[in-house]
Amino acid sequence: MGEEWLNKVTQILATAGIASGEEYASAPVQAISQPVAAVGLRGLDWGGGKATLSVRILSPRAKGGWACQTTAAKAVTALEEAHISARMEPMEYLPGCDCFQVLIIGIFQIRMDQPVDPIPRQWHVTIGGAEVVYAAEFSEEQDLKRRMVGTIGEMLPANVTPGCGGWSLRLVQNIPAGAEEPDFGQEPMEIRVTRGGRTICYQSCFWNQTKRKFHEGTLSVELNGFALGRREEVHG
Repeated sequence: MGEEWLNKVTQILATAGIASGEEYASAPVQAISQPVAAVGLRGLDWGGGKATLSVRILSPRAKGGWACQTTAAKAVTALEEAHISARMEPMEYLPGCDCFQVLIIGIFQIRMDQPVDPIPRQWHVTIGGAEVVYAAEFSEEQDLKRRMVGTIGEMLPANVTPGCGGWSLRLVQNIPAGAEEPDFGQEPMEIRVTRGGRTICYQSCFWNQTKRKFHEGTLSVELNGFALGRREEVHG
């Protein structure tokens, strides 16, 4: 797990345009000509769900202290956007390697990357047999479009029209930073919602509308669609 967390941080920094790697990598150290980042694991609070990481920004003295500081600020911004709390320490000069250094301390929410919730959900959704691991909400709505029918000269309706229409479905996913948005494959599809000993199976499902919202490192995806059939299954 520790290697996965370090890889995640190095990928975040690489996406921001900062060359990075493990702080104590086994490969030989090469001379640097541009600011780089060295990522290490400083502490772990498994019960509290947090890991403490260090990101050392090293920059050659020939580039000036400003290059080191601006790269560190860029790294902090990238980590914060990825929902990792980060702070910069004061810059210092390391005469041994003739580099400036800024140390960044990051607090990593280790449960964010796990594909299941910290507290098991009491219900789950599968689409095409695969579980939707980031499902946050699911709802169904049936509108039979019935209308009241009256007769001439009568105050009250005499009947209603026959019901027609399928089911409207709504699925909301909260996808953490670094995770990919699921691909549900081709339509029509089968959606199954299980809670306790009861499963509701929706057949011939189609998505009709997709909404995406980005907030504090999380991607919220809302899907709205239709199901032409519905049946319930009770497990013994």
